[in-house]
Amino acid sequence: QRTFHANFDLYVNVLGGLIRGTGPGNSAGHSVLHIEPGDWYLHLGTPSNRLGIELDLLHLVKIKSGAYFMTGSKLEGSPAPPSQVADILGTELQKLDYMRDFNALGNGRGFAFGTDFRVGTGDITFLILYANFQAGLGFDIMLKDYGEAQCNGHRGPVGIDGWYANGQAYAYLQGEAGINLKLLFIKKKIPVIKAGAATLFQAKLPNPSWFAGYLGVKFDLLGGLVKGKIRLKITFGEECELVMPGGSPLGFPVISDIKPDDQTTDVDVFTAPQVAFNMPV
Repeated sequence: QRTFHANFDLYVNVLGGLIRGTGPGNSAGHSVLHIEPGDWYLHLGTPSNRLGIELDLLHLVKIKSGAYFMTGSKLEGSPAPPSQVADILGTELQKLDYMRDFNALGNGRGFAFGTDFRVGTGDITFLILYANFQAGLGFDIMLKDYGEAQCNGHRGPVGIDGWYANGQAYAYLQGEAGINLKLLFIKKKIPVIKAGAATLFQAKLPNPSWFAGYLGVKFDLLGGLVKGKIRLKITFGEECELVMPGGSPLGFPVISDIKPDDQTTDVDVFTAPQVAFNMPV
């Protein structure tokens, strides 16, 4: 078939779990290389299944780091920011998924990479006091060919001849401290302070270019006696409203992918055709 396809899996478990992979069964990542006439791609992890290592310090502090790199003709869609960022900003995660419509366009040539770093603790106790916190930061960058996709009000393909870039960077910190009561058969945590802060920056460019920045803070003192939250959002530029020339009147294709791929040869007669839709059938 003149095809080369290779898979590589890495599993890490050192010193009884002191250092381990972040995936199931201590998996530290999955990679794949595929080369055939007219098609090739390389995935060193993906946004949904990253190469990742976790460091467990005395079961009190866990440090996790993840990364991915993809290039070639098949790229997984750009990810949304972590749920912790959306929670602190006080908005739905779906609203922060800034590439949702572009991801629905399916595969395309390009490259993408990203990394994230997280630190978290369980409950750290001292006498009747307890505290825990978690923090994280990361970024994602992608440059991809979206073909003939166009933006509403613009002539010609989006970006530069269909090539369009996007990226995001984020950071968050949240924690809780309080009193841990243990009286006879009563065990209860009474939080004294709960607080969190997050920042997020997202961009899509060029032609058109769009930028958005978020900053959020929330706090809760004495079980809600004093509480508040602040969210700032700044956007500038023009966000692309996708339309497909001669395509669906909905503004994006109803069908996202078809298997076997177009122009595929030597397909077995028993292969079951598959169609992926961008909405429930």
